[in-house]
Amino acid sequence: MAKARNTKPAVDPIFAVIEAHRRALIARDLALDAFGKAEQEIPSELRKSYFLSRVCCGEEHDHIVDTDAPEWLEVSRAWIEAMDAEFLAAIELTNIKPATIAGVAAVTAYYTQMMALDPCWPEELIDEDAGDTVPQSFETCLIRNLAAALAQINEPARL
Repeated sequence: MAKARNTKPAVDPIFAVIEAHRRALIARDLALDAFGKAEQEIPSELRKSYFLSRVCCGEEHDHIVDTDAPEWLEVSRAWIEAMDAEFLAAIELTNIKPATIAGVAAVTAYYTQMMALDPCWPEELIDEDAGDTVPQSFETCLIRNLAAALAQINEPARL
């Protein structure tokens, strides 16, 4: 008796992850545009504060100057929040396994397309679930995830 193949899910979750990253990237770019505009419009003596990534550094590294323009603080925080959201959405591309060959092809094509437009991706990732003890590149984590997805897609169903 032949073993049945895994049934394909109705919707591959990677497509939603790709779309979430695409939206986060657009939001990040809009926030960067607003930040750049604020740099041009707000005098330098009113924009001394800076914020660092919450994902990478936490809030303890913020440098807030009480005399800064409130709009500078707002646009600076918005830029960091958008950057962090894009960073987290990118990491999801390495965490969510495509469930179909079409999903594997889609995330591979998406990453290739995005590298040509914006070669800045998260670096030094540690995936404890994969047994990482030292940081890995985004590419290594993505390829490992896609290889695991392909193995799972091609694995015969267990009876």
